Amino acid sequence: MPHSVTLRLDASNPALRLQVWASLARSACRKSLRRATYGAELSYEQYINRRRVCEYICVMPSVKSRRELYSEATRTAILDEAAALFAARGFANTSLEEIAAAGLLSRGAIYHHFAGKKALFEAVLDRLQADVRSRIAAAAVQCSDPWDAALAGLDAFLDESCSPVYGKLVWQEGPLALGWEGWRQFEHGSYALVEGLIIALMDAGYLEHKAQSTTVRICYEMLHGAALAIAQAPEDDKTCVRGECADLLRRVLNGLRSPTEPSNAEPGSSKTRAASVRETQRRR
Repeated sequence: MPHSVTLRLDASNPALRLQVWASLARSACRKSLRRATYGAELSYEQYINRRRVCEYICVMPSVKSRRELYSEATRTAILDEAAALFAARGFANTSLEEIAAAGLLSRGAIYHHFAGKKALFEAVLDRLQADVRSRIAAAAVQCSDPWDAALAGLDAFLDESCSPVYGKLVWQEGPLALGWEGWRQFEHGSYALVEGLIIALMDAGYLEHKAQSTTVRICYEMLHGAALAIAQAPEDDKTCVRGECADLLRRVLNGLRSPTEPSNAEPGSSKTRAASVRETQRRR
């Protein structure tokens, strides 16, 4: 279209009306743009420039206000202080006043974000579990083979269980603070992660397709027991206990493997090595 051609904006077009209003409201040159009222003639360049402004506004992420940023920072600080105190003193021996004092906040600031101590503890657990699950998933997706992915996820989980905060809050304080059933509700995400790995192993042929739900439940409970053993171990012994748990769980998983290997085994991979070991044992 030639640059000399002018366009008349149709005020009856809701989409175009919204675009023009957005450009008028957001532009730094509002005084000069006030002349571009509905029905005013605009050059083609002006029309295109304002369309670009409107398109940018539509895709531009919303900018949080200072109050929203402050609120998020306050909530994060509360969760950080609460996690440290709950891990050091336990849920029962930690008060909201102590958490507020540690974060240089008022008790009212805590109640602004959380209904009470139990709700705060649940938020701490939820954040811990989400962080650990994301690290386990990140470790697993680095491996293209389902068996290697499961072992990588297992190692990541055992590493996280050595954390004094995660081990103490999730595996020791969680059932005490929330009750057994309440704590199990927070484990649904972890259970689903274990279930996904077991199903992937079955679909790939590493595990037999039988008793799927029972297999998932038993494997999950074994992981629970391992994490609890690490959490209850003295700090100097955690690394040793973690190694023992890793060895035991790997032996159990190897015992569950299907007698027939997946057809896509690659030379040198964990699947072919395990297959050769089992073949040697069978011949003996």
